[in-house]
Amino acid sequence: LATTNVTIQHNTFINTGRSVRLTNPGTGIIFANNACYSQRGEAINAPSGLAGVTLGGNVTFGTIPSGITTVAGTGLGDFVNVSWNGLNRNAAPSASSPLKGAGIPTQATEWDLGFRLRTTPHTSGSYR
Repeated sequence: LATTNVTIQHNTFINTGRSVRLTNPGTGIIFANNACYSQRGEAINAPSGLAGVTLGGNVTFGTIPSGITTVAGTGLGDFVNVSWNGLNRNAAPSASSPLKGAGIPTQATEWDLGFRLRTTPHTSGSYR
């Protein structure tokens, strides 16, 4: 069965291996304004393809499927204080982070993880 009508917006996924796996996406899937970082693997994995998935504003570090466009992340320096082992978890964007301004306004949520109002230009990931 295909997964349908799911919105995945403004999340931060950080993992040593695969960051995100989108399996069997159907209609009505939105995957936008996320930060997907993999230390040594796939930032986004989509074994059955991404046909019909609305994509945009995602920032990635690691490999991605061919044919999709994302903003290239530069590593954990894109965040204030994050570690691959999960001991440091401040995933707010650093001063020079490519997350800043990478989000697309049409898929922006109103509030960030810290309950701060999002304003333009929109930042990808969990924090504004």
